[in-house]
Amino acid sequence: MTHKQAFVCWWTQAIEALQKAPELADVAALALERGEGLLASPDLMASMVRAVCGQQVSSAAAKAMSSKVLQAAGCAAGQELAQRLAALGEERLRLLGLSKTKAQALAGLSELYLQGTLAPERVGRLADAEIMDVLTSVKGVGPWTAHMILIFGLGRPDVWPAGDYGIKKALARRGIEAAGHEKFAPWRTAAAWLLWRSQTQTPVQY
Repeated sequence: MTHKQAFVCWWTQAIEALQKAPELADVAALALERGEGLLASPDLMASMVRAVCGQQVSSAAAKAMSSKVLQAAGCAAGQELAQRLAALGEERLRLLGLSKTKAQALAGLSELYLQGTLAPERVGRLADAEIMDVLTSVKGVGPWTAHMILIFGLGRPDVWPAGDYGIKKALARRGIEAAGHEKFAPWRTAAAWLLWRSQTQTPVQY
């Protein structure tokens, strides 16, 4: 964690609760020992860029591509980042190496951000299901991407990315039934983060 970022406000409460779950007690304790957790995002638009770039690729590839896109946008943030992505347009985004689907997604998300539909001050008042509906209305944004935005961009505490490969793999390794995630409510975001962390060398961040 850098000095500029802090954990999401509910992290300590979530970890204390999940330490009592036998399936996650060890990884929760390890996260506490390491001082690791889900970081609060300083910029929703940048988080959306990273989530889109992370679609169906490795973490390393996602990081490289999102860095390339953000650099092409002048390392801007928030409203300015959305404006610059919109100005680049789908064609120039594709020239950076993005697929047509990802370029469409970034163009659509930028447009909704600029319109105010996805502006942080408005999104903060919406329920998770409402945000999912808005995000998945954008061409190129499916449930996985929407879940990543809810988790890493908005820091919502009870999101479960059921379709994520890493989550499925971690559940299988720990002998947890697919429907077993319900027992981790209302802290399923933290449970997902811990399951990811149990399989990676560094914390996951979008």
